[in-house]
Amino acid sequence: MQTDIMPGKLALTQALLGVALLGAQQPATPPQIGNGAGPQTSNPGPADKKLSAEAEKLTAKVLDSYYHPDNLPGLECDVMPDWPAFFLSAKVTAPPNSVQTMGALKIHVRTLRDQTPVLAFNWTQGRPADAGQVEESLKQMIGGFYGIYWPLFASPAIRYAAVISKIEPQPDGTAKVYESDPNADVVMTVDKAGTPTSYTMQSPAMNGVVEPHYAPSPHPTRGDRRRITSVEATQQAGASTTRVHVSVDYQPMGSYFVPRQVSYGLVGAYTMRMEFSGCSITGAK
Repeated sequence: MQTDIMPGKLALTQALLGVALLGAQQPATPPQIGNGAGPQTSNPGPADKKLSAEAEKLTAKVLDSYYHPDNLPGLECDVMPDWPAFFLSAKVTAPPNSVQTMGALKIHVRTLRDQTPVLAFNWTQGRPADAGQVEESLKQMIGGFYGIYWPLFASPAIRYAAVISKIEPQPDGTAKVYESDPNADVVMTVDKAGTPTSYTMQSPAMNGVVEPHYAPSPHPTRGDRRRITSVEATQQAGASTTRVHVSVDYQPMGSYFVPRQVSYGLVGAYTMRMEFSGCSITGAK
């Protein structure tokens, strides 16, 4: 049985999701607050000071507007894929005995922020001949989700106010926020509450749009007023257009809310679903 459930286009779109966030590639030590275009001068002019103040204010508003567990170091979970969706995505018909064997497969994932997830497989009914292909596809599927989860769901939309080069208020009360990036033009649109509603990116290699959607938190508080429940991403590279959809349902884990049920895939091609259970918070060992 041959499986291939994560084409290169999805991997490219994951990269788009990662770089779409303002300041996502900034160094660990925040730069001085200036005009967002370079190091702060010793005597910034009035325009620089005004932008710095506005950028600081907007950054605080954005970060307070929705849930993003920046301090979550990592997770360990058991994973149960939707096997019918798995086989449909792989475009194969599995023999009945394979379905039963894989239905009993125990999958455990350990994922640290910005690192490749590590998966462990326990074939409780014996390891089939095609186990290696199945395991590789599952690594792609689960790793693909976390490649999207960490930069978009679990990281701040603006890491540092200094990456903002311009704030452009709109007549309807929203605002366009521009990032100073020599490699791409990145613009984030925020609503009246400061919640990011779209990211657009234009570069010589590709153009893209990322649109997060939210649901109100059950008990809204500062930093958890709403949660990202789905994301639509569109990438255009030459004549090729790729669309990715991701949706997440949450479960409480200590002071965090972490993925419970996940659905993601290429629009018009396939959708993968999986459930995470028995989760715990983990860090570097």
